[in-house]
Parts: sequence; structure tokens; C-alpha cells
Amino acid sequence: AKRFPERRFSVWKFFNRVLLFVIVSFILINSAAFFALNSPIIQNAIVSYVNTNYLTPKNLKLSVNSFSLNPFINAINLNEIEIWETGRTKTFDLTTKQIAITFNLTASYLKKKPVLRKVLLEEMRFAISYKPDGQFLLPDFLNKKKEIKDPKKTFDLDIPKLFAQIIPIMPREVAIRNTHATLGNVGEKNYQN
Repeated sequence: AKRFPERRFSVWKFFNRVLLFVIVSFILINSAAFFALNSPIIQNAIVSYVNTNYLTPKNLKLSVNSFSLNPFINAINLNEIEIWETGRTKTFDLTTKQIAITFNLTASYLKKKPVLRKVLLEEMRFAISYKPDGQFLLPDFLNKKKEIKDPKKTFDLDIPKLFAQIIPIMPREVAIRNTHATLGNVGEKNYQN
């Protein structure tokens, strides 16, 4: 009678198979994201979705010239971005030449959500207008009225609460290069550039 050789469970074979699975999954996911995000059709659909669902109800509009994804350094670049207020004549305008976002891939896989490592804002420009009485003409999403006791009192931003919500998701490194702010319009009394 023939004896068949015993099959032993090999830790190394199992480890190699798991490692191969992780590497192949990583390459496939990054390749799919690369081709999806670098497609102009997908880019226009993303910008349209953000405008329709998030910014239009706040009287804001977003324009992005192009996206690019670099899977080798786990970064997304957004080029020539502009957010402005609609409905009034350019009271609020925010433009940026480039936003580069780098992700911590290992932490993102473990937490099952994107974890930012670094954010770079390149050539950011910010413009806001003045009212005739000299106060800032804030966009509607920052200038809501309180609906509780005093409807005449304007909404004050709760800065500590805002920071408490933002700090846990902030990346370790944020860099802003070449920032430019314009307050008011040329010829106005309080114009600052």
C-alpha cells in the first residue's frame, strides 16, 4: 500500500499568500482609483455632485479645473479651485492654484476611512466685501439669523466648537504658500489688499 506524504501547515506559505493578497489588492484598488479620478467625465460628475448636494443650498459654487491622483505617494492634487457666492455680486471668493492632499494609507485601511497625512495649499486667494456701514458682507452660510429668542441678532460662529470638530480629522502637517487676502473693493474706504 502506498503512503501519501503528510501535508503540513506551513506558516511561511500562509504568510506569503496573505502578503501576496495584500499587495495585489493594494495595486488593484489604487489602479482603479487612479483611472477613475483621472477621467474628465468622473471629475465633472464629482464637482457637479458637490455643487448640487452641498454648495448650492448655501448659495455657493465650486469650480475645479482638474484632479490628479498619484498612487505611488498616495496623494490627490486638485488644480485651480474656486469657490464663490452666487446670487450677489462677488461678495465672497476663494481661489487656490493647487491643493495637494497626502493620505496615510496604513491608517486609512485600519480605520476604514481616509486619514490625511499632509495638506498643501498653493497660492490661495481670499476676497470679501464690506457693507456701506463698514462691516464685512459675510456670505449667507456664515451670516444666518438666530431663530431662537432674538431674530435680530446675527449668528456668531462658535469657534471652540468648530475647532473641536476639525482638530480630530486635521492632518499632522498643513502648509499654505503664497496667501493673498483682499478686503473690500478698490476705491472703497476700508479697502485692503
